Amino acid sequence: MAQLKEPSGTAILPSLTIDYKDWYEDKKDHPMLRVSGAYFFDNRELRGWLSEDDLKGTRWIQRQLERSPVNIPVGQTPVATLILMKPHFIVDPKLENDKIHFDIRIGLKSYVDLMIKDLPESTLEKMAAQLVKKEVIDSYKKGVTLKSDVLMLEDKLYRKYPDKWRELSKKSDFILTDEMLRNVDVTITMVNSGKYKQRVH
Repeated sequence: MAQLKEPSGTAILPSLTIDYKDWYEDKKDHPMLRVSGAYFFDNRELRGWLSEDDLKGTRWIQRQLERSPVNIPVGQTPVATLILMKPHFIVDPKLENDKIHFDIRIGLKSYVDLMIKDLPESTLEKMAAQLVKKEVIDSYKKGVTLKSDVLMLEDKLYRKYPDKWRELSKKSDFILTDEMLRNVDVTITMVNSGKYKQRVH
């Protein structure tokens, strides 16, 4: 309700489904509730729904995230599973030549949960950073298509450049474009070096 009342805010309502396949109790299926995606509202108007997969990139700018696993691919074959932890991030709106751009910087700690193919830590860090960057950009663009601010960038713009936000809002009911997300810089730092829970040769 608070989000619905914010002038620059997109309100998000999670959608739930029942997972019948992934949980078992005494060798029997154990249905569990699971978040399947989210509905987005702007000015109390329903913009639409995006799936959990569509919204993968939003987790990396949630301060309450403790940890989240990612598979690191080479081509289509995963070579490792990393656990990424406690994101630190800065969303920086820029007003240059009367145009708005957003720069996002994200830092994450990480450790290896499963190693299938031996790779240097620096390579794993680079691959994980590329994956996180792609997820953030993909989720942002899916939101723009739906006219929904899934990364909550408008609020940052409203607080830093309120006059510019008002000017843009008068011209359009949705002010974000694909081009406004200019840079997403991701840094992954490996911890617990060499202490892999599992290793497959």
